[in-house]
Amino acid sequence: FLIQVGADGCNYAGPECKYEKDYLLLNLHEYMEDDFLWHPRRLEMINKINSDNYRPIGTKHRPPVFSDYLEKMLNKMRTNNPTIEDQKLPEFSYHEII
Repeated sequence: FLIQVGADGCNYAGPECKYEKDYLLLNLHEYMEDDFLWHPRRLEMINKINSDNYRPIGTKHRPPVFSDYLEKMLNKMRTNNPTIEDQKLPEFSYHEII
């Protein structure tokens, strides 16, 4: 579970659409209470989004932290086990979109 909040203090539908007004779920400067996840406006916006109207659905843009994490994980596996090259490593197609 990942909540996207931009530097502008707004909660967006995903990392690939951060700062796009069409995918702004809730401005947390306007409402930041413990129950903001269930704010009616936020839920209404989430319910409007689906695979037919989510324009960024085909993008491969994700924060670099995912690629960095995977690279570190694979390097650690290789370091801990020098024969790992002969073994089956996890294969990640398009690791930048995980």
